[in-house]
Amino acid sequence: MVDAHTTNTESEGAVTRLLEREPPEGYRAEWTRHVAEQKTVNTAELRSCMVFRIGTSFLAVPTNVVEVVAEDSAFHTIPQRRSGIARVAGRTARYRNIGRSEPVERPKSSPASDRMQKAA
Repeated sequence: MVDAHTTNTESEGAVTRLLEREPPEGYRAEWTRHVAEQKTVNTAELRSCMVFRIGTSFLAVPTNVVEVVAEDSAFHTIPQRRSGIARVAGRTARYRNIGRSEPVERPKSSPASDRMQKAA
């Protein structure tokens, strides 16, 4: 029978030896060159978005339309509506419960949508 304490102590010793060993020849110089290289990024091709999930659907909203992402707070619903009001950063804000809206139609299968379904 293997003692868990002994196994942990041996693992910790192996980790310490791994992290405290000398780096291979040229390692620091290689990474110094890599980090110092001028990187070129074509920002015209970059877009940011906020991805979220409602039920089984993944949706994305461009970040330039998001005003604030706030912590959960008390929501006050308006009877017979799918909307209401809430306090956000000391202000009253309207909201719409999109989780109870019409279901989002699934797009035809694509490699990206397949990956998202597997990740869920």
